[in-house]
Amino acid sequence: MPVSTAASPRIRSLALVTGATSGIGRAVAENLAHAGVNLVINAWSARDLEACAERWRACGIEVHPVAADLSEARAVEHLWASTVALAESRDFRFDILVNNAGFGAFGPDASIDEDVLVRMLRLNAEALMRLTHRAARRFTETGTPSAPARILNIASTAAFQSIPYFAHYAATKAFVLSYSEAIAAELDASARGRVTLTTCAPGPVRTGFGVAAGLREDSPFDRQAMDAGGVAKEALRAMRAGERLVVCGGLNRFGAVLTQLAPRRLATRIAGALLSKMK
Repeated sequence: MPVSTAASPRIRSLALVTGATSGIGRAVAENLAHAGVNLVINAWSARDLEACAERWRACGIEVHPVAADLSEARAVEHLWASTVALAESRDFRFDILVNNAGFGAFGPDASIDEDVLVRMLRLNAEALMRLTHRAARRFTETGTPSAPARILNIASTAAFQSIPYFAHYAATKAFVLSYSEAIAAELDASARGRVTLTTCAPGPVRTGFGVAAGLREDSPFDRQAMDAGGVAKEALRAMRAGERLVVCGGLNRFGAVLTQLAPRRLATRIAGALLSKMK
């Protein structure tokens, strides 16, 4: 069943979704489309974006693809300016931001190209921070207690601990979690119900993430993963409820608590032992 948003059906709502052509981002965008929310969708592939846009336009909404690599500063500027300009020209209420774009790289630090690591940091952390910062400022002015604006940032259960052989990805997601929870608290205090920020921390999801990061298809990222559609629905439910954090899956919630209670050195050692066996 499609997930609805808090926006009134009389208001022409607009959402910006990054990383919208695959995995969780695609599932979130599809749910929003079925709920009647107009979309600005972003990814690096223009062909994939247009294919998604054509599919979701059948829901009777407007879909505007913006192909851009958000690891580049100018791309973030372009995406934000394009979204704001569209909202103003079409009299849309730009009231949802979903930061989903990101990638990982598996292996020991010395084996990964430095340029890949810098790009990962810029995409997973910097681009998310810049878009969140802009949305929080804009949404504070436009959101209302009866129709609050929403920010949804996709982190990971990797954010709760250090993970050898996935060190850089886990570190970027730790930033996403820490930053997002802090901004959510600030918004709760200053925006007074006009804006909420929800962080979603899924475990492994069947998105092709593991393979793209350098693992085989039969890695635990595929065998023990959750379905992207289920994660998207849980994330949107939490977003609509104004929750600060949702960890998807009972086992993942247990693991997140356990890793925070265990001594950090022990948790890191266990994670390293598990990851070192992956290929």
